[in-house]
Amino acid sequence: MTPLDISNNYCTNHPKLNSELGGGEQGFDISILTMDLPIPASTPIFNGYFSDWHSVCEAANISREDSSIVEPFDSVRWMARQREMLALARIGNYPRPTNLPILVAISNPEFIVDLGGGSGWTSELLSKSKVNGYKNYLVLEIPSVCAEFSQEFSEDSRRSFFSSISEAPEWMISRTDILYSNSVLQYFQDHSTLMKLVSTLSPKYILLDDFMTSTGETFYSLQNYYGIKIPHCFSSVLDILKTCAELGYELLVNSDYHSPVAAGLEARVQGASNSGSGVGGSRSLLFKKVS
Repeated sequence: MTPLDISNNYCTNHPKLNSELGGGEQGFDISILTMDLPIPASTPIFNGYFSDWHSVCEAANISREDSSIVEPFDSVRWMARQREMLALARIGNYPRPTNLPILVAISNPEFIVDLGGGSGWTSELLSKSKVNGYKNYLVLEIPSVCAEFSQEFSEDSRRSFFSSISEAPEWMISRTDILYSNSVLQYFQDHSTLMKLVSTLSPKYILLDDFMTSTGETFYSLQNYYGIKIPHCFSSVLDILKTCAELGYELLVNSDYHSPVAAGLEARVQGASNSGSGVGGSRSLLFKKVS
């Protein structure tokens, strides 16, 4: 992996990444990048402690009470970040940790559904590796993300984007092997969306990377994202285990999800230490359907 030289705010020493991001002779402007930038340890990533979705949405000045948040993931900055992640995946680099390639290697799936898969960068990692034998990789995303990135794979019939699972062909969703999600479920009010998908798809495996947890009851906070306040859920692990068990899934793996942002998270959630529930950290959870 070639390190990025950003001494002059432009990168010229990584030709593959420069090409993917549309840089010219001068290189690409690293100001569009949002990943791996140092965040001072004293900077609170989250502010406030809220016991319910209504309160955290009110604090974020979100008038409606949908079960998920859309606006921050429809912004120019977010689209640029997703394009960057896809560019990194195309040169064989991991934009963020993911355990999906390991699961694919040992389970040899044909159909994968990625909830909140963004630009489809995870599918690109698989395609660049030796575990690329899947027949279809379906990304579920908001309409603007689907419109932006579906064209990136217009010549690859194995990969598709939909804003609702109801839009996907029946033959596709009825054969799902893996339901995957990476750093997504914390932006939903609860697990109802995930559980509806599980009931519809009946996948063999459910893999949740970067699943943000609490040490007790579920609570909410406001994530600071470049001036935007995003309602964020810290879920009770016991709740997700119980819900999956009721749907016929057993927990195989419950491990730390290693992310630079998650390091020292407890001290970076203002207000959580004064509540009954603390920050449990980021987890990777793997469930298997019980026969």
